[in-house]
Amino acid sequence: MTSAVSIDGKNLDVSFKGIGGLLAFKSQLVVPLSSVESVEAVELTTVERPIIKRVGARIPGLLATGSFGTGDDIQFWYVHRADRVLVVNLIGDNYKRLVLEVSDPDAMAKEIKAALPATA
Repeated sequence: MTSAVSIDGKNLDVSFKGIGGLLAFKSQLVVPLSSVESVEAVELTTVERPIIKRVGARIPGLLATGSFGTGDDIQFWYVHRADRVLVVNLIGDNYKRLVLEVSDPDAMAKEIKAALPATA
């Protein structure tokens, strides 16, 4: 269960297939690259997991897919048994953070960083 992440012009497109997408109640997220504050590939064990589930499914140690958190700390997770994940921190978006299982988180983080708009 991996998400497909691509860069389409000025947007980061994330699509979800199969049962994971159904459990998350989403098939796609589109985030403007200008909303990406930072991106990195990290060990899943280092990512703080929100406690409150909003919409989706969570099976500890196996699966986290959907929206989690409260207030200004809403996160979208799409992870199933990954050791390393892609973490995208956002500003000015519905989500504060995306935590995604992708086939190669290090390469995807590098690709997204290269596409980010230059800051003044």
